[in-house]
Order: sequence, then C-alpha cells, then structure tokens
Amino acid sequence: MPDASEVLDSADALEPIISANISATESGRRLAAPVVAAIRAAGLQRLMLTAENGGLEAPLLTALEIYERLAGVDPSVSWIVWNNTLPCLFSRFLNSPARAEIFADPDWLFASSTRPSGRAVAEGEGYRLTGRWALVSGCELAEWMPLTAMVPRDDGEEALRFFFVHRSELR
Repeated sequence: MPDASEVLDSADALEPIISANISATESGRRLAAPVVAAIRAAGLQRLMLTAENGGLEAPLLTALEIYERLAGVDPSVSWIVWNNTLPCLFSRFLNSPARAEIFADPDWLFASSTRPSGRAVAEGEGYRLTGRWALVSGCELAEWMPLTAMVPRDDGEEALRFFFVHRSELR
C-alpha cells in the first residue's frame, strides 16, 4: 500500500493532464478521456477502498487534501474522484464475495447517488429496484453504481438502503 506522500504525489502528477484537457472536459460536459485514464492509472477511484480489496486505503486527511488539490485545477475532476469514494466506503458493509465482484477490475470507476429516488421490493432472493436517479455524476464512466432506494418494511414503515447495481442492469 502506498504511503500518504506517494498518493499525494500521484494526484499532483495529474495537474498537467487535467490542465491540458480543461477545454475538452467543459465542451464535452464530461471528463476528457486522458483525464479519466490518468485517474485510473493513479488509482484515485480506489482512494478509500481497503487495501484488502486492491484500494489505496488513504487516510481521511490525505483524501481530503487530494480532493482539494484536484479541485484547485478542475472541480469536476475532484467531484468524480470524490464520487468514487462513497462506493468504496459503502462496500465495507458488504460480504467479501460481493466486494470481490464489485472491485474485481482495478480500472473500474464508480458513481453513486444518495438521493432516495427509487423503491425496492423483495423479489425472490433479491430486490427489484425501480426509479429514476437524476444526479449520478460520472455514470457514463461507471461500472457499478450504488443507488439509494426506500424499501417497505413489515411494520409498514420504510427503510433506506443502498443497492450496488452493475451498469448492465440499468436502463
């Protein structure tokens, strides 16, 4: 696992790539391909993932400093890197086989929505998730997305749950 200074150095190394692609990012309304490739190469999409699952397991203050440094060059880059943090943190509540599947490829990016815009109902051994999540930054780059939905409980109330959904299961 890299130490904090190595992780900070890898984030700093993105500055010229981000700067050179600001126009392409803005005109395309998404991160330019060279920026995405640089994020993947630096492993910043796994900043807060446990080392056990191939992540950088960065200390919180290091992660915050990285977000700040990236935002100083282009806030949209920082936002996408941050948006990959939530799935990494949420994954700590999953069982090992699920984490292994979701983080199988070190190049995968993630996107998430904390808005409870959907509903999920028990179906068989899983859930049927329906809804529309209007703000999932980086969804076009993401392999997996944790989406938030309300689930009816037996007592008539609802519970908030996160569902990791593979891009192939979304419409």
